[in-house]
Amino acid sequence: MSNASVVQPALLGKINERQVLRAIQALGPLSRAEVSRHAGMSAPTASKAVESLLRAGLLEEVDGPVPGETAGPARGRPARKLALASRAVQVLGLVIDAGQCRMVSAGLDGRLHDDAPDAFPTPSTYDAFLATATAVAERLLDRPGVNTLGLGISMPGLIDYRHQRGALSPNVPITDGRSPGLDLAERLGIESVLVQETHALCLAERYYGEARGIDDFAMLDVATGVGLGVMSGGRMLTGHSGLAGEIGHITVDADGRPCGCGNAGCLETLACDSALAREVSARLGRNLSIDQVIYECRRSGHSS
Repeated sequence: MSNASVVQPALLGKINERQVLRAIQALGPLSRAEVSRHAGMSAPTASKAVESLLRAGLLEEVDGPVPGETAGPARGRPARKLALASRAVQVLGLVIDAGQCRMVSAGLDGRLHDDAPDAFPTPSTYDAFLATATAVAERLLDRPGVNTLGLGISMPGLIDYRHQRGALSPNVPITDGRSPGLDLAERLGIESVLVQETHALCLAERYYGEARGIDDFAMLDVATGVGLGVMSGGRMLTGHSGLAGEIGHITVDADGRPCGCGNAGCLETLACDSALAREVSARLGRNLSIDQVIYECRRSGHSS
């Protein structure tokens, strides 16, 4: 028997499981009959894929109303539904930003668990960051009866995806040349992946937000910096080394303000939250954060 004939059934099984996950992710909780129909496979094939996913803890069976789903009129005993696992499994998410980092726990359906996000000030050194992030993650890992499948990290700046390493982050320089995903994976013993913050936002909207089911779109992210995420044909455009969409460091004013990247007059020195806060602070003669600027505008009636 050839190797191809041995490998093929296992490969086909994985493909079928992926089709089932995609159907439930796109449409929400489904009965087994609905899974078979929407995934485009026979009932026995769908059942085999479902059982494998249940054993792996990626799916769970639910009775009654599902969170976020509108219950219809009762018509006899409803079929049990299959949903992306959220009660007995979790994935952790870590957002690294200039002033503050946040860690959350969510189910595979993208819904955050009830625990409030664990926020901590961004440390001034990378070692201190690793120590704090590890301690926060370990508290979430200790949830009884919950299996942690992995950690996703959103980080600003330029990221070398091939080596899972930060190349340059003007707003969080402690991550330059560092690999927080690999380092935290080693410390925590779980799989971890590092994603550029605009790409992470784009992916989140594609699978759980307003762009759900849309294969071609672009998303402009204006916050501490400026970035552009592009989804084409259902795939994230990252470029050869993960630098696609990095528009925040395009020079728009050759004589402009120095940027943290070493250039001058970059787009994000003029058009981002910190740039707005800086301009308002200069006019008022006192330092304000973007949150304080928004608060002052609301208080004075300038909600727009």
